[in-house]
Amino acid sequence: MILKHCSKKSIIKIHNPNSWVNFLNSRNSDQNLEGTYLPRTLTAHLKEETPFLEINRFHEYDGHGSFCEFSRLGKKIVKYERELGEIEKQILGTNQLTGNHHFQLTRDNPFFEQYDLLRKEFDEFLKNHHNYYEGFAYWLEKYLSLESGLTELYQQREKVIITPFYLELVASFEQFVRENSIDALLDKMQFE
Repeated sequence: MILKHCSKKSIIKIHNPNSWVNFLNSRNSDQNLEGTYLPRTLTAHLKEETPFLEINRFHEYDGHGSFCEFSRLGKKIVKYERELGEIEKQILGTNQLTGNHHFQLTRDNPFFEQYDLLRKEFDEFLKNHHNYYEGFAYWLEKYLSLESGLTELYQQREKVIITPFYLELVASFEQFVRENSIDALLDKMQFE
C-alpha cells in the first residue's frame, strides 16, 4: 500500500537556525517557511527548531519525496528541474548541478531562448499539476500524523496553516480515499 511508495532516493537536510536562515536567503524564500522540497536534488530541507519538525518531514520528505520518486507527474517535475539545472550549469560555467538558482539571464545570453522556453513550459506544467503535488503532500502529512499518534500536534499545526486552499485539497483527497481506497488514490496520482 502506501509504505511501498516511501521515499528511497530522497534525502533530508535538517538545518540549525543559522543554516536555515542562510538557506532561505540563498533562495530568496519566505522567512516563515519551516520546510521545502527541492525536486532537482530530491532533497527535503527542514528547519530544526520547530515543534512541527516531524509533521513537516511527513509533508516534505514523505509527501513530496514519494510523489517525485514514484508518480509520473512527479518524475516529470524532476526531469524538468534537472534539464533546467543542466542549462544553468552551462550558463554559470560550473560542473555541479545547481540548486534552483535565482539569477538574471539576459536576452543576449546564448542559452536564453532554450532556458526561457523550458522554464515557461515547466511553469505551465507545474501550474496545471500543482494541486496534485501539494494536495498529495498535505494529505499524506495528515494521514501519517494521525497514524503516528501525533493527532494533537497535527491539530496545532493545522491551525497555523489553515487556508481555504489547504482545506479544499485535504478534504478532496480524504473524500476520494473514503469513497475508493488509498490504492485507488495512488493509481489516480499515477504512482508506478
